[in-house]
Amino acid sequence: MSSRWIVSIVFAGALFADTVFVHPAMGQCGDHADLFVGRTASGQLKIVGDGLSATLLICPVDGVLKGFTSAEPGFNAVAANEPDNDFFTLASGVTVRIEAVSLDPAFKAWGPGLASLIDEPGDRILLGGASLHTHVTWHVDSLDTAFDPDRPDWKGTFILVDTGSTGFTASAAFTLTFAPEQLEEVPTVSEWGMIVLGLSILCAATILLRNAGREGPRQTERA
Repeated sequence: MSSRWIVSIVFAGALFADTVFVHPAMGQCGDHADLFVGRTASGQLKIVGDGLSATLLICPVDGVLKGFTSAEPGFNAVAANEPDNDFFTLASGVTVRIEAVSLDPAFKAWGPGLASLIDEPGDRILLGGASLHTHVTWHVDSLDTAFDPDRPDWKGTFILVDTGSTGFTASAAFTLTFAPEQLEEVPTVSEWGMIVLGLSILCAATILLRNAGREGPRQTERA
């Protein structure tokens, strides 16, 4: 096998390791991450969803709002009863609002159309009724005097409250965590990618040594 083919094998292994096995540390900015709102059998509001346990990325913005924003996660009314999970659909007459319990400095939330604002504990935003489907704007405000550009993430703790005729009790407190997109880790080669690259180099070296052994030392021609 020629040296050109051997170089090609090593290069292909490196390329394979650098593309197939590269993985980001976090999801993409603005990934869809709805939360689902319902109630328990005892009449307490309840919220579930992957966004409660994940760190969500927020996008850089420089417009009406400045800093970082995201419309995810949004809020959806649960569509069907789940008795095994003690999770049931909302009832007619419910009016669900999200209320801040605690907020990290410079972290805010805006209602639809930026018509309402949560920026301190006790503030509320209307989410809707029994068939609610709402996205608020989560905002890290870079113009806020408390904004710290070196902070790794921002958290807000909230509850859901019912101000309608159904009178459901407030949900348990839940916390949402956001990290700015610029803090996303640079993709790196995984362990499997390094293994593939190492095997490619080993294979090429083995072929070189085997070919060298077959050829042996060249004999000098006799005059």
